[in-house]
Amino acid sequence: MPRDHDNELATFLRGGERHLADFLMLGFVRCGTVTSEDGRQIKMEIAEAYAARTRTVYGVLFDERVARIGARKHDLRGRFISFQSSVNDRLINETGCADTPTWEAKAWMTLLDTYGMGVICFWEPDLVKVGGGGGLLVSPYLTIENALLERHHPILNRQWFR
Repeated sequence: MPRDHDNELATFLRGGERHLADFLMLGFVRCGTVTSEDGRQIKMEIAEAYAARTRTVYGVLFDERVARIGARKHDLRGRFISFQSSVNDRLINETGCADTPTWEAKAWMTLLDTYGMGVICFWEPDLVKVGGGGGLLVSPYLTIENALLERHHPILNRQWFR
């Protein structure tokens, strides 16, 4: 059955569990904001101290509730520059070639119109040693992303499982 994005957004706007404290207890750090200066486009900013972090899991929260979860192998700032560009391209030209679907771009603006600002947070989990003898160090960031997607079903994610 296809997702009912309009109903999910309406449910989110009615309120629900707040998860920011849970994310912070896991080790997530607040690193940026999502705003709109003109009510027509979004602006995503990441603090310079965190911009170059890699192999991260991130969340975007509105009213301390999870709206988007993702993982990023490369620098964190690059992810949000890409998001901002794609969402704004879709908002400006609904029929353009932006990666972001129209429903998602409109949902970002609805959340900003309602809450004024979203909080971006991230976690750069420690490397885990796997394998025998010499061992191999790997980052569990994708596994953590999958677990969080399954638990929270964020409204701005297009899918909840990888």
